[in-house]
Amino acid sequence: MTQGQLLFKVRLSIRGGLPAGQLSEPQPTGVEVLIKKLTDIRKYDKGDNGLVYQVFERDYAIFPQESGQLLIPALQFDGVIAGGRTRLDPFARQGMQVRRTSQPLQVEVTPLPEDLEQRPWIPSSGVVLQDDWQKQRPKLVVGEPVTRTLRLTADGVQSALLPGLKPEAPDEFKVYPDQPRRKDQLAASGTRAVMEQKIALIPTRAGRFQLPAFDLDWWDITTGRWQKAHLDALELDVAPAARTAVAPPPAPVATPSPQTPQVQAVEPTLGKLPVEAPVPVPPVVKITEDKSGFWPLLSLVLALSWLLTLVLFWRARRRKKRAAETGSVAVRSDEKTARSDLVRAAEKNDPQTTRQALIRWSRTLWPDAGAAAYELLFENADAGLRHELEYLDQSLYGSADHAWEGSRLAIEIAAWKQPAAKKIAALPDLYP
Repeated sequence: MTQGQLLFKVRLSIRGGLPAGQLSEPQPTGVEVLIKKLTDIRKYDKGDNGLVYQVFERDYAIFPQESGQLLIPALQFDGVIAGGRTRLDPFARQGMQVRRTSQPLQVEVTPLPEDLEQRPWIPSSGVVLQDDWQKQRPKLVVGEPVTRTLRLTADGVQSALLPGLKPEAPDEFKVYPDQPRRKDQLAASGTRAVMEQKIALIPTRAGRFQLPAFDLDWWDITTGRWQKAHLDALELDVAPAARTAVAPPPAPVATPSPQTPQVQAVEPTLGKLPVEAPVPVPPVVKITEDKSGFWPLLSLVLALSWLLTLVLFWRARRRKKRAAETGSVAVRSDEKTARSDLVRAAEKNDPQTTRQALIRWSRTLWPDAGAAAYELLFENADAGLRHELEYLDQSLYGSADHAWEGSRLAIEIAAWKQPAAKKIAALPDLYP
């Protein structure tokens, strides 16, 4: 056999009364081994040629750690079996001393395969690799973490022997693997190793991406050949981060149009014809001269309209400027409050609260970016702040050897200054 699991069963069959004694434990020699007791002693009756035997069984799993000759010496049972009544012992208080031994067992443990190379050594009779994303693909959004869970099951293997799983991901994803969770179970084939691996992924760009296929080599102890546990490639769509709605610009102020001067008509005058030839004459309309001065009045109306337009335009600009100043003060106040909350959360060494405070603070810096504001903070951070942000993400979504400490992040946040935005030269005001 190769260096895999060896099932070893100890069975003691007694005909007669209940035995009282002790059964020795197996003590293999020759090569280094690990012994795992699979079951407690099982008791049952078994008939053979009309005789009833009481059977006691216990199962062991033996894992050789090297190649060579494995010898399992004979096991021995020393005890007393209660006998039937006799004239010398009518109450059957005396028992019969017994000693039983098993046959020794010798096994040849073969070396590891020559083509092992960089493969993990998983000698098993069956391996199953599962991925929760294969059944239901997640909804991915830029900047939002998602968890991928891989489950590896191997028969006849100890869970400590299973390697950590590290499937590849596109460069547009940040990957934080968690510590694997391992446990050993009992099965019909002996031991069964189960390992669960959680991996946090954070997409950094929208689009369609492919998670490559993943293969894990394992050694089939039944056929003596290499096999592969396989996961298919996955096509994933990443949606852009939601952005906050931008308020529409204020409606332009309506400018009243100048009034059109009214044209006055005078009563028509009729000319007179000779009486002998009375012919009706159509009325003639005459425009009388504006003796009060029409053009000065029109100029005055236009001047008043233009002055009114200037007043309304000036008042609209004042309101817009006052609203902008008020909004700027509110944003600065919100940013200051959010930064203070963030520093306090970091100083308390609370990674979850600090992460939420980071998101709120980044949105005060880039209010139009929505959920992508945190990514903008990461892009505009200097080396020190970026290192602390990665350290925080690693503690939240990856494997951390110790508790997260936020004192350095608090210092970086307190000292950080937002880069000045690029200004575009504006046209001079129409009316300075």
